[in-house]
Amino acid sequence: MKNILKYFAVLFSGALLLGACVKEQAEPLAGSVKVSSETITLAGATLDSKSVNVEADGDWIIFTASEWFEVSPTSGSGNVAVTVKAKENNLDEYGELRGPRSEKVYVYGDEATVVITVNQEGLSGLDASRTYVKVTSADAMEAGKGYMIVANDGKALQAAHSFAATSDTYYSYIYTDPVEESKENTFVRSNANNGYVFEDAGDGLFYICQPNGRYLFQAAAYNNFYSTDDVAKADKWSVTINADGTAKIVNETIGEKYFQYSIAYASYGAYGSEQSNAALPMLYKDSAAPSDEILVVPTSTAVKGDATSVSIPVTSNKTWHVRCHDSWIKSYTREGSGDGAIEVTFDANESYDDARTATFQIVGETTNFEVTLTQDHLYAITDIADIASFLALEDGTQLYRFTGMVTKIGSAKYGNVYIADASDTVYVYGLCENEDLVSQSFGKTGIKEHDIVTVVGQKGSHNGAPQAAKAYAEVIKPVSVKTTTEFVALPDDKNAWYEVTGTVTRIANDKYGNVYVTDGTTELYVYGVTSGYNAKTDAQKQYKVSEYGIEVGDELTMVGYKDTYVNKNTGVSTIELCGGIFISVKKASDTPGGGEDPGKVYTLTAANLPTAYPSEQTVVSEGGIDYYTYIVANYGNGIQMKKSTGAYVANKTAIPNIKSVKVTVADGRTFYPENLKMYAGSAELPETTEITATSDETSSTYDFSGGSYSYFKLVNASTYAVYLGKVEISY
Repeated sequence: MKNILKYFAVLFSGALLLGACVKEQAEPLAGSVKVSSETITLAGATLDSKSVNVEADGDWIIFTASEWFEVSPTSGSGNVAVTVKAKENNLDEYGELRGPRSEKVYVYGDEATVVITVNQEGLSGLDASRTYVKVTSADAMEAGKGYMIVANDGKALQAAHSFAATSDTYYSYIYTDPVEESKENTFVRSNANNGYVFEDAGDGLFYICQPNGRYLFQAAAYNNFYSTDDVAKADKWSVTINADGTAKIVNETIGEKYFQYSIAYASYGAYGSEQSNAALPMLYKDSAAPSDEILVVPTSTAVKGDATSVSIPVTSNKTWHVRCHDSWIKSYTREGSGDGAIEVTFDANESYDDARTATFQIVGETTNFEVTLTQDHLYAITDIADIASFLALEDGTQLYRFTGMVTKIGSAKYGNVYIADASDTVYVYGLCENEDLVSQSFGKTGIKEHDIVTVVGQKGSHNGAPQAAKAYAEVIKPVSVKTTTEFVALPDDKNAWYEVTGTVTRIANDKYGNVYVTDGTTELYVYGVTSGYNAKTDAQKQYKVSEYGIEVGDELTMVGYKDTYVNKNTGVSTIELCGGIFISVKKASDTPGGGEDPGKVYTLTAANLPTAYPSEQTVVSEGGIDYYTYIVANYGNGIQMKKSTGAYVANKTAIPNIKSVKVTVADGRTFYPENLKMYAGSAELPETTEITATSDETSSTYDFSGGSYSYFKLVNASTYAVYLGKVEISY
C-alpha cells in the first residue's frame, strides 16, 4: 500500500514536484487490470449506487473528476469490489429530472488503464439542442430535414414560427421570433419550435411542414397561408438558394408566389411580385443526425377566460414527458407513449383585464418542444339598447350584445353581413358560429337574409367606418316564408318569426300602419308597419304606410310573429302579424305579368346609380324592380362597371320567365361583348348557368329561352371598364 500511495503522489502531484528532485520512486503497479463492467448507470431520482469488480495482478489506483458521485475504495490490490455511489440526485429545483449526465472513472495499473463510464439517468430530449447552419448556393436542399426560415429586417434576424390553427379554413401570415446567431452562420436552439421540415414532394419540390406538424398551402387570391394536417392538400414549393445566401421559396402549386418577410408588418407572406420594404429569407439547416422519432405538438393553444380544461394533442412514436412550472396550472398529463394528449386543468381566470400564459415543455428522446397555453381574460358582455347606440361606442375589446334582422349577406364564406334594427344598420365583419370565433364558420349557422340574430362582438372600425368585429351569433331566430293562410294556422309565439307576402286589401289605420293583406284565400291583419326590428319611437312606428307608398292592391312583404288579440269587451279574437318589419312593396302596376305593362320590358339605366364606386354590394331601384349592383357607378358615362373587380348587375326582385336580356353600349363608347358574362338561375345572384349572346357593334342580346329563369347576373369579367347605356329585361 505504501508503494501505491507513493505512486499516486508522483502521478498527481507533478505540479508540486516540478523542478524538484524526486528522492523516492513508487513501486510498479499491476501489469493487468480488468473490470466486470465498463458502463454503470445510476438512477436519476435517488442516491443510487452500483458495484463493479476490479481484477488485477497487483496494485491499482482509481481517479475521477466527478463531483456528483464518489468511488470507494480508490485504490487496492488484486480483485476488489468497487462501489460507485451518487452524492446527489439528478433532479431540478422542481423535483423533476434534468437531462442525463455522464462522467469517467479511470482505473490505473502500470501500463494498463481501464475507463468506466458512469451515467446518471435523465430525460435525453432535454439536452437535444439543435444546431442550424446557414445554407449556401453550393448546398443542396435535403428532403426530410428541418430548416429555420430567417430574414434580416435590418435590425435583427427574424425566425418563422408556427401559427396556431385547428382547421384548414384558418388563415394567417407567419410571424416570427427574434434570434441571434451563436456564431457566424450558425444557430444553436434549445428546442425545435423554429424548425420547418421540407418534405419530398417529388420532381425536386417540397411540402413545407410547420413545427406544429401542419402543412402550408395558399388560396390563389391571397398572400397569407392556410395549414392542414393532410399532406394531400398541401402546396408544393421549389427552393433556389441565391448567390447572396437568400432563398427564393416559390409556391409552384398556384403560381409564382414566393416567401418574403414584410418589414412593415413583421411577418412572412408569399407574394406574386417583389414587395417594397421586404426581404427574402435565408435557410439554416438542422445538422442533427437523422432520427426515426416522431414528436408533433401544437406550439401554442388558447382558451377562453372561463375555461377550466384543455386537451393538447401529441403525435409520437416514442415515449414523451411533460413539465410545467406555472402556478395556475392545477394538473396535467406527465408522460405518455405514442399518440395521445396532454390533459390540462386549471381554474377560470378571475381577471377581466389580464390574460395569463403557461409554458409546457414536451420532451421526447431526441427532441423537445415548448407549447404556450394562453388563457384569455374574462369579458363582461354589455347589452346595447339598439344598433345606433352600438355604432356610437368607442372601438375596443369590450363585448356587446345587440339584436337585429339580417338585411344582406355580403360574403357567406367569411360571414360578412349587414344587420339592422329600426335605429340603424351595422356591418358585421366575419360573423362566427359561436364564441370560439373559428374563421369562416358562418356557413354552419344556417343564417339567411331576414333572420333575426343576436350578436355578441366588439365595436371596431375599418377606414373610419364603424363595424362589429370578433363577433359570433349567440341566438338565431330563423325566419321562414309563409302565406297568409299558413300563417293564421300557426300557434302564437313571440319567438317565432315569419316572412309573409300578401296583397293589401284594406288600410285600417294609416298612422300606425294597421293594414289587411291576403294571399287570395285568407285575410290577415298586420298590426303595424314599422321601419325595422325593435321599433320604439314614433318616427320608427308611425306613418310608414304613407312613407312607403303602400296602397290597396299593392303586394306587401313583412316579417313578424303571430299573436292573437282578444277584445275584452266583445270577446272577439283577431289573429295578428305583430312586430311587423317592412321588407318591400310592389306597386300593383309594377308587378311582372300584372297591371299596365304593354311592352313587358324592364329597363335599368344609370339614373339611380351612385356617383362613385361603392365598396360593397348596393341595391338600386328602377321601374319597380330592385337591382343588386357591385362596384358599379354613374360617373356621367352611363352604367360604368369597374375593371378587374368582378363588378356586376343583378335583379333582386324576381322577374318570372325572363325571355332575354339586352345590353346596349353607352354613347360614344366602343363595345367589347367578350368582356361580359351573363348567368341565369331561379335564385338571386346566379353563378352556374352561363348564357351566350348574339352581339353586334353596339349591343349583346342574351337568350334565356332555354330554361325558366327569374334572375340574371351580368358580370364584367375583364380587366377593362365596361360602359353601358341601358340593360333591358324582357319577360
